[in-house]
Amino acid sequence: MIEKLINFEENELSKKILLPLFEKIYSCRVAFTGGVYEKGRDIVIYHETPLGQSDVIGVQVKKIRATPNSSNKSFQQLITQLDQLKSEPVICPQTGNKIPVKTRIFITPFEISEKSFDTHPGAFKKIIDDGVTIIDGREIIRLIRKHHPELERVVSGDEAYVGEKLKPNLNNKALLNALYLSNSKNLCDIYCEASINLGFRKIKSNLYYYSSNSNSVNLSPNDIYDAELLNKLCLYTLGYEFYDETVLFEARKSFRLLENLRSKIRHKAGSIASQMSAIRKKLQESRYKRFYPEQLDDEFEKFINSGFRKVTLDDNEFIEFNKELNCIKSQYKNVLKARKDLSNERSKQDDLPNSIDIFVNSEKLAKEFNLHISEISRVESTSHIDSENYLKLTKKIDSALRIINFHSKIFFEQENFVKRSPPKISIDEVFNSRQNVIILGDAGSGKTTNLQIFTKKALEAGDDILTIYLTLSELALHIKKNNGGDIIEGIHSYLNEIGINSYSLESLRNHFTNDRTCLVLDSIDEAIVQYDFILDSLRKFSYFYRSCQIITSSRFTVENLPSLGFVNVSLLPFSPEQKKEFFNKWFHGKNELVEPIISHLKSHPELDEVITNPLSATIMASLQESSIPLPSSEANLYRKRFDLLSGVFDKFKGINRMVSSPDDVLTCSKHIAFKMHQMKKRELPREQIKAIMVDRVSSRLKVDILFDELVAPCEILLVNPNGKYGFGHLRFQEYLASVQLNEVRKASFDKMLKSSWWHDVFLLYSQHAYEIDWLVDYVTNNELSKSTHELINRMIGYRLDSVEKNRLTQQLEIALLREISPDE
Repeated sequence: MIEKLINFEENELSKKILLPLFEKIYSCRVAFTGGVYEKGRDIVIYHETPLGQSDVIGVQVKKIRATPNSSNKSFQQLITQLDQLKSEPVICPQTGNKIPVKTRIFITPFEISEKSFDTHPGAFKKIIDDGVTIIDGREIIRLIRKHHPELERVVSGDEAYVGEKLKPNLNNKALLNALYLSNSKNLCDIYCEASINLGFRKIKSNLYYYSSNSNSVNLSPNDIYDAELLNKLCLYTLGYEFYDETVLFEARKSFRLLENLRSKIRHKAGSIASQMSAIRKKLQESRYKRFYPEQLDDEFEKFINSGFRKVTLDDNEFIEFNKELNCIKSQYKNVLKARKDLSNERSKQDDLPNSIDIFVNSEKLAKEFNLHISEISRVESTSHIDSENYLKLTKKIDSALRIINFHSKIFFEQENFVKRSPPKISIDEVFNSRQNVIILGDAGSGKTTNLQIFTKKALEAGDDILTIYLTLSELALHIKKNNGGDIIEGIHSYLNEIGINSYSLESLRNHFTNDRTCLVLDSIDEAIVQYDFILDSLRKFSYFYRSCQIITSSRFTVENLPSLGFVNVSLLPFSPEQKKEFFNKWFHGKNELVEPIISHLKSHPELDEVITNPLSATIMASLQESSIPLPSSEANLYRKRFDLLSGVFDKFKGINRMVSSPDDVLTCSKHIAFKMHQMKKRELPREQIKAIMVDRVSSRLKVDILFDELVAPCEILLVNPNGKYGFGHLRFQEYLASVQLNEVRKASFDKMLKSSWWHDVFLLYSQHAYEIDWLVDYVTNNELSKSTHELINRMIGYRLDSVEKNRLTQQLEIALLREISPDE
């Protein structure tokens, strides 16, 4: 910040910084008087003593670098001006009286070291002995922070000012604690540089040219949502609409009306069936059922309207029969009316189209796609790659391919193709390309770490880009607090919360409109679970604020990410070389500790496929460091971690650090994790977690003890910078929740099975569960085979017994066919 002060010209420093600072300190009139006729003073402070007497303070501002070797000669002009300041009175602007300057201040933006004060033999001694107060750059900053913090923004510039406020939030403290790195290890010393692929996991080695045989497609109601997203993708990345937006809008209205009618028809048909069932039951239980026709048809209707008069009963019985008959008649009339309404609704449904034909820009898309792949072939064959333009080109190709694949019936591969030879581009090159980017990766692949490291580098670079980091969940929460405002309103609210309150909403909006800005927004996959609007908000923001770069992250499981039109970058798993490098760095090259891990992974290939990212490798190294037997699967990896934390292995070693038993610790941890996952939360306040624990713990005293021990010494629950508690990494919460599934088999799983938020929980469960038959039974018996087919297939794939695999796969496929073709 001192360097920023030094960069100001003397008059600019006086006017923009010192004048408002002294106004704030003294709460009086302060005037700038520098220039040709300054008479030794740059600033005059019209101060008043507590007794009401005028006490003018004169300020001389000079950009003089003071050192222990500074001579009187080098300070001569300053000394002369300070003498002049003492001898020249100031005219009071109110009375016109001359007021002597009793207090004089010399200000330099340079820092004056203590050594300069202590050892300077001439100039400083003369100035100090003459009663002059000296303020250097360091003292100016202290006064600003104490009396006028808003001036920090003026001194530093928006970019540095915001950066200083954001840096404390870039610590990922809970995760570091969860990975045992808070004291003993440094992330930068351990993590290997991320290897990346451009695109969603894997780049195709060949790209074929395409042609189109139609400029029209037929869209069903099931297609309309995807079509709208593809249209936005085409507009944002290729610059034109693939479909006619007006026709799409009208189709959506028509299809929505059709769906509403279908819903009404289903509801009415169900209601009629229920009413008919109730009538049949009443007839079956009636004392007079021998008189009623067997079928509820026209003959039955004639009977209840007039035919009942032929029934021979004594007077009392006939009265009772007539009463019952009137009740049934009323019910049956309601059925007839409902059938008529149902018929009308079905007629309306028949009048609405089940699909629409719509014009598409297929020829234009195919032509441009072919040009793009020819261009990328040319670019990839050159020695020097312009990263920014290369990423733009890959984004256009990815976008066009998604549309082509969606409409595969009207696009055809030609025989000729281009062979890809993608260049190696570092993650820093991608981040610095000024392109909007999504970093994609599995759990624990280092997405957050990469975003935070980039942000720190950007903030420390001191360039003219305003970089703001926060999680998308935080942003969405602040948008919601502002009654569903836009992204800029959410950012404004967040900045105010962390102490950056010198921006008006309008000035912040101008920043995003006119200046170079970068938003780093972590974890789409976590935010979208609670705030389903956030993806659409991000899409709209990126379209209207083109000068702002957006860098975000997500797991692969989130649908519709491509519709954002961002560059997709996948974090690749560790290569064997990177894996060994990681363990060598962890153990400082101690081969006797590294080799057993490498050998163990070679002996357990299914585990080797899991230990491919910083999270899993860190747990493996921690277990080795604690002399814990190495696991054989991912689920076993997490189980051993929690056994270690809960005190199971302490018991084996004869150590006891806790009151609570390991069983109590693990039981409560699983229960908390499952409840938090149900609440779609990664963190909760202390008291809310304790309220959850009450369900599993016998007394309040035991709750307090167990909670404290979960925090320390177990370090299973970790406190975040906001004071809330979580498990450090979402993967740990998912594992604990997966173990808890065995305890809640009677629950309803429909929503959980359909939600991507729960998918990794179920996949982990399949790795460690004794059997998953009960869950496959639940899916196949509740007509969930179609909606959960991919998930259940992956779960079955984790089973080790081939007979079990085949049996469950056959059960799932039979149920799927039954759902797809219910009438066959």
